[in-house]
Amino acid sequence: MQKEEGRRKKEEGRRKKEEGRRKKEEGRRKKEEGRKKKEEGRRKKEEGRRKKEEGRRKKEEGRRKKEEGRRKKEERRKKK
Repeated sequence: MQKEEGRRKKEEGRRKKEEGRRKKEEGRRKKEEGRKKKEEGRRKKEEGRRKKEEGRRKKEEGRRKKEEGRRKKEERRKKK
């Protein structure tokens, strides 16, 4: 009877230990997932910012070219 109780306690101890390990690992995994999500969000935000800036730059370049063309046209008109 004592042997059986000892075995039962040992088994219970092993089970608790295993459960603790499992919980710890799950926590680690969740933490890692959260970090990845955060990083992904940061990356997307930065990409959006970059695209926006690129669009602004292209728009400005177009305006500059248009203005340059207008100026040249005006110069030609003045020569005649």
